Amino acid sequence: MSRWARIMNEHWTQKGGKMVAKMQFKTLDDTIRYIEEHHINSDIYHPYVCSECGQWHIEHHKFAKKKKKLKL
Repeated sequence: MSRWARIMNEHWTQKGGKMVAKMQFKTLDDTIRYIEEHHINSDIYHPYVCSECGQWHIEHHKFAKKKKKLKL
């Protein structure tokens, strides 16, 4: 996968046929709090730091083949 494609997958997602920036969180604690408050399954989704914006995002495990997964 090219660097451009990795950045696109890290920072952007497709909604309604348009590319939009993923939700951004300033800290890991903010991200975990959002996951817990919205009852997001941490076995399926995990937080990570985006190399494009430096903020935290939430990603589906199937898209994180080579990234180190954080244990919540």
